Amino acid sequence: MMHNTKLKNILQYNDAGVVALESSVEYAIQVMSSDEISSVIVIDESKKPMGIFTEYDVLKVIAQNIALDISIKEVMTKNVVTISQNKYLHDAYVFLVESGHRHLIVVDEDEKYIGIVSEGDFLRFISLDYLGKMELVEEVMDKTPLIVEASSKIREVAKLMSEQHLDYAIVVQGRKPLGVVDERTITSYISKHVEHNGTPIKELISEKVHFIDKTLYLQEAAKILTEHGVRQLVVLNKEEKIVGLLRRFDVLKAINGSYFEFLVETIEKKSQILEQLITQHKQLEQVDAELQAAEELAHVGSWTWDIIKDQFHGSKESLKIFGLAEDATIDTERLFKATHPDDRKYFLKKIIQAMKSGEYDVTYRIIVDGEVKWIAGSANFFQDDTGKYIQAQGMLQDITVQKMYELELEKLANYDSLTGLTNRIYLLAHLKKLIQRNKRNQNNAAILLLDIDHFRDINDSFGHNVGDELLLQIAKRISNRVRQEDLVCRMSADEFVLVLERLHNKEDVAQVAQEMIEMLSEPFNLSNNIEVHVGVSIGITLIAQDYKDENELLQFADTALFQAKNEGRNCYRFYSDKLTASIQERIRYQNEIFHALQNNEFELYYQPQVRIGSDRIIGMEALIRWNHPQKGLINPDVFIPIAEESSLIAQIGQWTLQEACRQGKIWQDKGYDFHISVNVSMNQLHYHDIVAVVDHALNKSSFKADSLILELTESAMMMQEEKLLTILHTLRSKGIGIAIDDFGTGYSSYSYLKKFPVDILKIDKSFIDDIPYKKDAEAIVKAIIAMSEILEYQILAEGVEYPEQKEFLDANGCHYYQGYLKSKPLPAKEFEKLLFKNM
Repeated sequence: MMHNTKLKNILQYNDAGVVALESSVEYAIQVMSSDEISSVIVIDESKKPMGIFTEYDVLKVIAQNIALDISIKEVMTKNVVTISQNKYLHDAYVFLVESGHRHLIVVDEDEKYIGIVSEGDFLRFISLDYLGKMELVEEVMDKTPLIVEASSKIREVAKLMSEQHLDYAIVVQGRKPLGVVDERTITSYISKHVEHNGTPIKELISEKVHFIDKTLYLQEAAKILTEHGVRQLVVLNKEEKIVGLLRRFDVLKAINGSYFEFLVETIEKKSQILEQLITQHKQLEQVDAELQAAEELAHVGSWTWDIIKDQFHGSKESLKIFGLAEDATIDTERLFKATHPDDRKYFLKKIIQAMKSGEYDVTYRIIVDGEVKWIAGSANFFQDDTGKYIQAQGMLQDITVQKMYELELEKLANYDSLTGLTNRIYLLAHLKKLIQRNKRNQNNAAILLLDIDHFRDINDSFGHNVGDELLLQIAKRISNRVRQEDLVCRMSADEFVLVLERLHNKEDVAQVAQEMIEMLSEPFNLSNNIEVHVGVSIGITLIAQDYKDENELLQFADTALFQAKNEGRNCYRFYSDKLTASIQERIRYQNEIFHALQNNEFELYYQPQVRIGSDRIIGMEALIRWNHPQKGLINPDVFIPIAEESSLIAQIGQWTLQEACRQGKIWQDKGYDFHISVNVSMNQLHYHDIVAVVDHALNKSSFKADSLILELTESAMMMQEEKLLTILHTLRSKGIGIAIDDFGTGYSSYSYLKKFPVDILKIDKSFIDDIPYKKDAEAIVKAIIAMSEILEYQILAEGVEYPEQKEFLDANGCHYYQGYLKSKPLPAKEFEKLLFKNM
């Protein structure tokens, strides 16, 4: 248990439900059910607590058949006991035990409600190591649990629980236990079902019942409670007859009382010492022998700091904590050197704040002889008559042991004891934060729920030890495959969860799922020469920006997992069937594109670029086509977007440049001296060394650099402006021309155009299509041509199909055009015939 923790720092329900005095009982029950809390606080207009309405009160309402529409103030527990948020945790626990309450209502300095603490909160801050090693379950369990038949009605069970002051009932059918129901389960049910009197209690069983033997060591039972996240265990004897119920509170009461009393006594002495230090404004005299003994007992040291002289005077225990001799002189430099490097900035910030506020409370680490210690300190700073700080008095305590217990408890609460992976509790908290981040950042993320197929058969065949060994190897394989920022969780015995963040596209998720299936299908070599083969079924849900609930996401993944199992297992399915089909189609296309590059299935077509005045060909644009062996000729509009979502676009772009330069060199050798335009993707510009790619293509083919024009889209030119300027100037210095493709559909700003070394603007086909039918299209084209004249650019119009379009462009000063009016794109051999006619 942490000595220096105050209630305000561990409140479980900072957002716990509160209701007004005028609220109805039905409304209060709905709040408890929706917020999954065990009670609501009834407050007045000034937010002061006037009463509490708990799950136990719900049982009384049901048992006495009280109408749910009556006012909450008629049935609530009045004269509530409150406690200050500044109370230390151990003081609050003593108060809880002595008062006999199950909850403590926490208030601020103005007596206004701020939260609630319960038995479970205290259990989370006490180490299970303090349970007696040899103490048995039967020594502390509830030996007279309430046992009811499955056919019993809800109202009957609620009445029995209320009369016997019990918060659980074990449900059996004959002699077979079916499960456990508690106050919260009943509260949740009646909040959604007004007519409940005839409902059998078995309908409310939601959690799987967990059994233990009465001779089990209590420490082992406590670990089962923590690992499974349950609040009770059903206790059986050797004949498997129910003999008791072990609750979290039973464990809490069994914590070694002597250690707790030692802590309370120690902290009380520390508090007395600190109070004496703070009330003094002069340098303290030497601590007497009794005080030194108390400091040693509590590992608490006192000190004063002469700020003017920068000298510290510490008690014997404070010097001991820092590993210093009794006559050692301490100054700020020595303190900072002892402070852990990662905490120095934080510690300095606290000191600076104290020089303004007059006090501080700080927890930090120091290094003594290579050993890391955790220190809790507090101090008051005092001023002279001018307001200048001249002295500080305070205390420090070595809390290393408590901190280790705290960290160990956190590990037990959030990590799986077998594999060391995070557990369901940690996962839900992580997903909650991830949902909030996604709303702000709109990142792609996904949940993969993995279920090991037929794992139970392995346990039944080889035993649980072999099953555990297999789970360890599975966890290791999964962890080694994912990135550092991805989360791996063990949900249950044979279920694992992956949370993938910052995904480039949805296909990445499917790729990971497929890799998991293939990786886990490889044999596992276990002890005693046992070789095991397993399969895995995977359910996937994508985390969209409109998701609000982490449990809903896991439910979606579970639905997809169910579908994967129904369709034969050892496969993955997305929550959306449509999305599954779409993503699988894209992945198939990506694989086919990869093989198309290997098998030379791509071909370049060429479309002539023509001078308007003479109608002579002055160049051509290289356009890629895919000759698919089964599907025939595939248009680039189909496969280029898919390639752009992967690294394949860079390979396609490199192949296109090399092939265009190779063919261009052939035509140059035949006397056809025209330029060739090649499209460059955004991916090539920003993620690859495009200058090196162009140099390689030119050097390999011996094609003349001044006959090559690279076409860039407007959107590509708007990213990483400084880097792009350097690239374009480098290319221009080699004689390579630069054209802006599809101009007019993007940013189209004069202010950015004049920054770049551009030779040609290509007016997008969408504007040419509307000429001469739409005046706004004609106006846009005229404006583009006028702007180009100012910038001294050449103008080329795309998609010219009719003589009227050509005549309009010629009349308004356009230099070149390309389109079906001259020729459609042609393979190299057919295009060469067109070149011959043009000569």
